[in-house]
Formats: sequence, C-alpha cells, structure tokens
Amino acid sequence: MKNKYFIFTIIIFMGLIAFNFNKVVTAQQSNNLLIIPPDSSQTTSTPTILPTPEIIPPNIKNINIDDLKQSLVINEIKGRYICQNIGGCPNIDKKGETEITIKSAIITGISNDSLNIKIFDINYDVDLTDAKILRSQWIGTDLNNFSNGDIVNVYGFLDENNFHLIHAQTVRNMSLYKNLVIFNGIISNPINNTFILKTEKNDDINVIVNNDTKIIKVESAACIMIYPPVDCPKSIAHLISFNDLKNDDRAIVRGNWENNSNHFIAEQIIVGNDGREFFNKKLDIQNNVKNQESLREQIKNQIKNLEEQIKKLREQTKIQSSH
Repeated sequence: MKNKYFIFTIIIFMGLIAFNFNKVVTAQQSNNLLIIPPDSSQTTSTPTILPTPEIIPPNIKNINIDDLKQSLVINEIKGRYICQNIGGCPNIDKKGETEITIKSAIITGISNDSLNIKIFDINYDVDLTDAKILRSQWIGTDLNNFSNGDIVNVYGFLDENNFHLIHAQTVRNMSLYKNLVIFNGIISNPINNTFILKTEKNDDINVIVNNDTKIIKVESAACIMIYPPVDCPKSIAHLISFNDLKNDDRAIVRGNWENNSNHFIAEQIIVGNDGREFFNKKLDIQNNVKNQESLREQIKNQIKNLEEQIKKLREQTKIQSSH
C-alpha cells in the first residue's frame, strides 16, 4: 500500500514539473516573439569628410583672459516653441524668434558667406548675409582677414527649422587685435623662411617666417553620408610647412612689422582656396609685375638708343673738326 502511494506521489510530482516546464517554455517562446529587431532606418551615421579635417590651434594672442571665457545664451524672444508644438498658446505669436549670443567660439571653417564655429563641443553654421563683421576693437573688417582658429563672438537668431544654423547680426573677431596688420597678395621667391608678398597696391612686403608662424592651407570639403547636416563643414584647414609654399600662391598674411626694420614677421599665413572672395577674384598683381618689367625694358631700350645717338654725334663732331 505504501509503495502504491509512493509511486502515485512521484507521478503527480513529475506531472507538476512537466506542467511548469511547459509554461516556462511557452513563456520564453512568447517573449521571443515580442522581441522586435531594431529598425535600421533609425540608426544614425556620421559624415565622412574629404579631406580629413584638422584642428587648428586657437589664435589667442593679445586676448584678455576674461574674453576667453566661453558663454552660450539662447533666449526665445517671441512666441514659445512648446506652445507651437501643442497648437499655440493664447496671446503668443505663431512665428517665434530665438536669439542666440555666443562668446569665445572657435572658427573651424570659412567660406564666402558663412562660418563654421564650435563652442562647448557644439557645432554651428553662421550665415553672414546680414552680419556686421568687426575686429576686436569694434572696427569694421571683412571675411578675407579671418583665419581658422580665430576666436569670435556672435549675436544673431537661430533658424526656425535648423537650430544649428545662426543668422548672424554681428560677428566680432577677438583674434583681430588692435595692432595686427594684414596683407593679401601673391607669394614670390619663397626661400630660407622668407618670401616677397606682392600686394594689389604694388607693395613688396618682405615676410619672415619663424617657429611661431602658423601656415594654414584651406580647401573646400565634400561630405558623404551627411547626418546631422551641421557636422558637414563647407571648408577645412590643416597646417603645412614653409616648404609647401609655392611661387604665385595667393596668401593672406597676418602679423607685425619687425622693430626698426622693413621686415614683416608673419603670425599666420593662409593659402589655398576655401571659397572666399580673395582666393577667387581676378588679381591685377601679375599684370602689374609684367607692366613693370615691360617698363624697365622700354627704359633700357631708350637708354640704348640715346647712347647710340650720342655716339653718332661724337663721330660727326670728329669729322667736322678734322676738316
């Protein structure tokens, strides 16, 4: 009797185990059916930028410490973005405006009418169409005097559809300090860390390159798999050496005159082409040089003709005196 009871107990126990096991398997199968593979269309990709960008060290000479403290302020001055998302709020304009004030951003790219800047590891495109462009002392300047690595303050408005695009009202370049001198021209005879910069005003500037000079080559950039669009610069820059400079290279040269000398000590030399006006407009410098050479040749010919005429007159004088 006891054996029968024992066998019956084992059968019931095994039945319970089998029932629970089936429940576990069923639950696992159900859970597996609920797992949804990630949508590949939702994955993000970073752009491949050609050529590869390089970080240019910031140009901070003669900038006060307080002016190097970064600041980013975004303030909605008309309307409320949250209200727009829920269909509007009472007494609020449908179209809002969001102002942005940036202090001490670093220029990472330059083109003909825009900048790429970075602050707190956030990238912004800056539209300069309506912007006043200023030096540090609030004097007007233009984009041809800018360099990658410059420190800028920007005030403007965020684009309504792209919060990484700023429509600038003012851009103040803190790296263009009071006594910084800037020349644009063509490089001639680069040798032994010196060259002649021929400017559009027909000036020949004796430029000296030292160990502190940054020589920057700029060029247009192409992006592949762009996401998000703000991470795609319009131009990039990288450092090069003096030996990379060539005759007839267009160059923006920034620096100061050497004391008691006619030599110009370069702080930054920008060559290449990032789309700015200077790198693309027609220059008369080459024509001026050719005209000067032609004028010298004409003067030499005139002197030669005069010498021949003088020689003939002397010969005639000798003949007359002999008679």
